Amino acid sequence: MASAAGKRRAPGGGVSPRRRFAIRLIAVCVLGVLIGAGWTMLQPARTRELTSFGAPVSNAGSLLSGTEQAMRALVHGQHGNVPADARCYYATGTDPEAGATDSAGGAAAAGAPGRAGTGGVGRGSPDPHPAAAIGDRMFCGPVRFVDGDPDRPFLTYDLVSTAGPDGRSRLSLADPHGVQLSADPRPDEALIRPDGEQPPARLDLAAPRPPAAIGDVLTTTSTLRTPLTPAPASAVMVGQLSGVRLVEYGFVDVYGWGDRARTAPAGYRLLAFAVAPVPGELAAANPDLAVRVDGHERGPLAMTSDYLVTAVPRHAHQVDLLLTDSGTTQSISLLTGRPAATNPAVTVRQHVRQQLGANRPVRVRLKTAAGTGELTGTLTVRQLSLSYWAADGSHCSQPDRAWLHVGAVLKLDGDRQAYGAEAGLLSVTLPGGTPQHSRNAAPDPASAVDDVVEVPASIGAGTLSFAGTVTTDKGTLTVVTPLTLPFRFPAG
Repeated sequence: MASAAGKRRAPGGGVSPRRRFAIRLIAVCVLGVLIGAGWTMLQPARTRELTSFGAPVSNAGSLLSGTEQAMRALVHGQHGNVPADARCYYATGTDPEAGATDSAGGAAAAGAPGRAGTGGVGRGSPDPHPAAAIGDRMFCGPVRFVDGDPDRPFLTYDLVSTAGPDGRSRLSLADPHGVQLSADPRPDEALIRPDGEQPPARLDLAAPRPPAAIGDVLTTTSTLRTPLTPAPASAVMVGQLSGVRLVEYGFVDVYGWGDRARTAPAGYRLLAFAVAPVPGELAAANPDLAVRVDGHERGPLAMTSDYLVTAVPRHAHQVDLLLTDSGTTQSISLLTGRPAATNPAVTVRQHVRQQLGANRPVRVRLKTAAGTGELTGTLTVRQLSLSYWAADGSHCSQPDRAWLHVGAVLKLDGDRQAYGAEAGLLSVTLPGGTPQHSRNAAPDPASAVDDVVEVPASIGAGTLSFAGTVTTDKGTLTVVTPLTLPFRFPAG
C-alpha cells in the first residue's frame, strides 16, 4: 500500500500545512504579477513635453484638437477629402533656449539629467521622452480639395507664442482663416505631437468629385475642363435692335473650379456655350436671350464673356438659344449649332448693300390748280440695301423675304434741297418678274421717306425704275423721261 502511505493527510482529512503554504505562496506571486501588470496598464501614458522659446507649452494638445475640428469643417465645407486618421502636428524648429533638436524632433538627450520620480529614470540616465522644441508652424492633414495639388497634402497655420504668468508658453494660431496648403515638410522638419502619433504612411488621397448642382442649373462660369465645339459661321441671329453669335457649345462633365465646381444633377446633363453680341440692323442694344428646352423657356440670360451653363434632361430632344427682338423670336440649336430655318434669312447675308451713286437728269410734268408745266431736275440713287425690318418697325411677310431699301432723292428746278423720291414713282423688277412698286416705310411718312420694296432674301440682280404718275401735296407729278438702273448684289 505504498500509494496510500504516500498520501499523508492531516487529521480530519484536510490538506497538509505544507501544501497549504505552497498554494498560498503561488497565489501571492500570481497576484503580485497581476497587480504589477495592472498598475502598469492603469498608469497614464507618458506624453512628450513641447517647448517654445525654451518654455514648456501649456496648451499643446488642446490647440491641436481645436484646429483638427476646424480643419475637418473647412475640408467638408469645401467638398474635399479628409480621412479619419488625419491629424494636426507641430513642426520642429530651432529653439535657441532649448538647445539642439535630434532628427526625431526631440532635444538631444545625451548627458541630460533625468527627472526624479518619473518612471524610475535615474539621474544621469537618458530620458525616453525628451522635451521637443517646436517652430512657428502647424501642419494638418492629409487633406485633398477639389482640384487640389496632390503634392501639397497639408494645411498649414502660423503660430504665435505668448508667455504666461506661470512661466509656461501658450500657443495660438496667428490667423485661423489664413490657412495655406503645403508639401510634406519631412525630412527637413519633423512632425510631432504630445501623444507621439505620426502621419499615416500614405499621404496620397483620391481626388474628391465635385458635388452635384441643385435643380435645373442656369448659370455662368469662367472655367471649363472640357473643350467645346466651335459653332459654324452661320450661327448668328440678328434682330432689329440687337444680335448675338453662338461662339461654341457642347456637353461638359463639370463646370467651375475648386469648391465652386459642380457636376450635373441626377438625370441631367450639363450643356455649356459661349456667345458674343453683334449689332442689330438698326442698333446695338443688349440682346434679350433665353434657353428653350423641349418647349420650356428659361431666362433671360445675361450677356457675358463667361460661359453659360444649363442643366438639361438626359433625354431632351431640342435645346435652343433664343433671341427675341422687335416681336420676332429666332433660335439656334445648342445641340447642333445650326440656326432655325424660320430665322430671317437676310439678316445673315454678308452682302446687303450696293453703292450706286447714280445721278440722272429727269423731266417731270407738274399739274396744279394754277396750271400745268414741265420741270427739269436730277434723280440721285445713292445706294440700295437689304433688311428684314423697315424703319417703321414692320418686318417682311416671310422669313425668306427682305425689304429692298431704295436711297433715292429728287431735286427739281426751284427746290432748295433734294427730297426723298415719291414711293409711287419707284419700282423694282426682278428677272422674269413684274414691277413691284415701293412704299414709304418711314415712321412719319409726312416728314421722312424710307422707300422699300419686298423682295426675296436671296435677291441677286434686278432693275430699278423711275416712272409713272403720283399725286403729291404740290399737285400731280408725272415722269416725262422714265429711266431704269440695273443693280446686282453679290451672292451670300
